[in-house]
Amino acid sequence: MSQGVMEVLDPRGVPLSSDNELAERPPSLNEVRLGILSNSKPNGDLLLRTIQHDLEQRFHFTEIIYRNKGVSTPAPAEVLEDLAQCDVVLNALGD
Repeated sequence: MSQGVMEVLDPRGVPLSSDNELAERPPSLNEVRLGILSNSKPNGDLLLRTIQHDLEQRFHFTEIIYRNKGVSTPAPAEVLEDLAQCDVVLNALGD
């Protein structure tokens, strides 16, 4: 039996930019436009819908924009444009 070499890859990737900053947070979630981005997997959607329901019990949103990006694909430009109009965006992954 021959001895092979196993290469172990680092799954963390390499940041494209080190000058990213966190977005400013609104003082309250009341009266903001909430965006929700789902990856279209069943448990991710369930998680996001549950969080949405809980947030709606506590805050009044001027609008809620719910978009799906598809599984294992980047969000299309039109989805990103819609969410760019939001004050806050909630995103989750599920499987």
